[in-house]
Amino acid sequence: ILQGIRLLEELKLRPMCSTGYFYLGQHYASTGHREEALQTLKKAEAAFQEMGMDSMASMARLALGTVTGQ
Repeated sequence: ILQGIRLLEELKLRPMCSTGYFYLGQHYASTGHREEALQTLKKAEAAFQEMGMDSMASMARLALGTVTGQ
C-alpha cells in the first residue's frame, strides 16, 4: 500500500493518494496499530477537507472516532 501511495504522490494524484492513506489507516486500525492508524487517518482527513471531498472527510472522521473510541 505504501509503495502505491508513494507512486500516486509522485504522479500528483492527490485524491487517490488520500484514499490510499484512508485505507491504510483502516488496515492499521484493524491490525492493532493504533498510532499508525491515527496518523494516516488524520492525514487522509486533512487532505480530503482541503480538496473539498466532504463525504470522504466524513468517512475518515468516523474511522478516527472508531480508533479513538469516540
